[in-house]
Amino acid sequence: MHQQKSLLAVLIAAGVIGLAACGGGGSGTGSATQISGTAASGAPFAGATITLTDANGTTRSATAGADGSFTIDASGLTAPFVLKASGTVGGAVSTYVAVLADGVAAGTTKTLNVTPLTTAVAALLSDNNDPLDMTDLAKLKAKATPAEIKKAVDALKTVLANVIAAAGADVTAFDPMTTSFKADRSGLDSVLDAVKVTVAGNGVTLTNAFAAVSDSASEAPAIILTKTNLAAPPAPLTAPTVTLSAIAKILDGWRDQLNACFALTAENRVTKDGSGNVIGVKGACAQISGFDVGSYKSNGYTLYQRYGSLLADPAMDGAKFGMPEILTLTKSDSNEDFALFRLSYTRSDGDTNHVVDVAKKEYEATASDSGWRVVGNQRNYDASIEASFRKGIDLKNNGKVRYASGFRLYFNPLGPNASDVNAVKITGPGLPAAGVVLGKSTSCGTSTYLVVNNKTGNVNIATTTNTSNAFNLDSAYADKSAYTWPSTNVNYASALVDVSTIKPFSRYRFDLYRADASLIDTFYARITAGPVAASYGDKLQWNELTDASKAYLNPSDATKSAALTNATIDWTRNPSAAPIESVSMYGYEASSGKRVEAEAVGIKQASASTAVSTQGLASSAGTTNCTAASIPALNISGNERQITVRSRSQFDVRQYVTWYYQN
Repeated sequence: MHQQKSLLAVLIAAGVIGLAACGGGGSGTGSATQISGTAASGAPFAGATITLTDANGTTRSATAGADGSFTIDASGLTAPFVLKASGTVGGAVSTYVAVLADGVAAGTTKTLNVTPLTTAVAALLSDNNDPLDMTDLAKLKAKATPAEIKKAVDALKTVLANVIAAAGADVTAFDPMTTSFKADRSGLDSVLDAVKVTVAGNGVTLTNAFAAVSDSASEAPAIILTKTNLAAPPAPLTAPTVTLSAIAKILDGWRDQLNACFALTAENRVTKDGSGNVIGVKGACAQISGFDVGSYKSNGYTLYQRYGSLLADPAMDGAKFGMPEILTLTKSDSNEDFALFRLSYTRSDGDTNHVVDVAKKEYEATASDSGWRVVGNQRNYDASIEASFRKGIDLKNNGKVRYASGFRLYFNPLGPNASDVNAVKITGPGLPAAGVVLGKSTSCGTSTYLVVNNKTGNVNIATTTNTSNAFNLDSAYADKSAYTWPSTNVNYASALVDVSTIKPFSRYRFDLYRADASLIDTFYARITAGPVAASYGDKLQWNELTDASKAYLNPSDATKSAALTNATIDWTRNPSAAPIESVSMYGYEASSGKRVEAEAVGIKQASASTAVSTQGLASSAGTTNCTAASIPALNISGNERQITVRSRSQFDVRQYVTWYYQN
């Protein structure tokens, strides 16, 4: 990878091709009676399974092409229709929904796209803000009426007026469902590129990725649409500060360079030093443009430290990269321009994942150089904050389900420049004003992360036995029964927080302290998604443990409830749920206060089983001898055991399911 060429001319491009104002009318196609459209989120939803269901429950399916296009035979079907597109992109299962109130006349083709914006319309038709409600035939027939659909589309027109106009389109003719388009970053597709959609219990949240946010702003401007404000929607999103006419040529070129690189075998992609560390690239990989190799830094890591394992992994041979997606633009106080972007890829074995990185405008554009380089987030420490959603299943209490929503607060004490860090105080939207403080734990299995120590802002701290870096803001039982808020628990806010007030790309401050409570450094990080209301948990999709694995949580099973150093965890894969990324087992011993957690990571998406082991565990405090660590026995009164699987939702929220038993 070299520094000489451009990466992101999207950020200085000018002019956008107008939307095709073809509307939703049918067009004669001989004898065929069809519904056709495009499945896309900006980038085409290639390979997505497209399912059309009519008012009588008749279904027909197709597979989206490489460009996201699809056509489905609609002969003999009865309106209204619901269209669902599902597939795995970037390590998450994505599902989009669209509805059509009108029938398809014989011998004609009607356009029905399925995108994040059509999903927003479907959500706004639902009383529960759940787009999948439209797959319920009774709800589809009651809600997907021309009048109700028009109301939702009109509200979108209002709040997206500036973005649509910047695309050169007629706002009055805009319809995300019935306007024909191609997923080529022009027309309607450029609107999809710019507008980020999050569907949750509080409504549909819309942000404009192409309206630069001040780096010092606490949050990015966002609009929330709900059923109650459709008649009088909020003021429009800010107009884009960049446009997209040149994006396809430049970013297609970069994607093609990456694909050429990973078409090589691992040994032909990288050069290594005597210790096996990647120190350079070769062949087609040396021709990838846009990286500032000398200045790159991400969470304290150099370019080759960050991407070396990916480049050197034989499992990446033949991997295919999708189009980079701009998540948000920021402008520093010194007027420097930055872009946060996501790049998804699919391995030859079918596993998908993504990387998120930062580009900076380093030079003024020329005819051959956009002036942008990938430089990383320029932070010195391996740290992050992410929205999280947790489902807890109490096996002692007949499987009673509780949902909790909040944050995963992460700081790696083994990461770059972290040797003197004893405490990390985090402040920002939704967190206590005094701050949540992370510290070191003496529990085995915590060596790579700090845990929540307190929520009072006290940085003069000792070690703890806590094993969790979760901070929950909202919680509720699935059966709607009364829930007593655990106000004294350090992993919970002192009182319930309205998570709808926390917008995507909100900014958080990290203050690092030594053991003597003296300040080391301060930096900032942004979330990419806001937390989801706990009450929305029953609308989400989840994977399930097998009975054989749940036996580890049964104190009556003499073998599996005994103290463990190894366990095999199996699950049933829900195709609509996000793939499992990691599996952990936790145990607590009441008599000693000992806590142990073992985790298996890097799980293949097609897998349904993994092994967890206590071998090699350590604590972040570094004072505990974990050589003989084991998961404490469950068949002793007062002891507790948990099994947790972790995934990532299509809205970039960390999802956890924990099955637990407290004896």
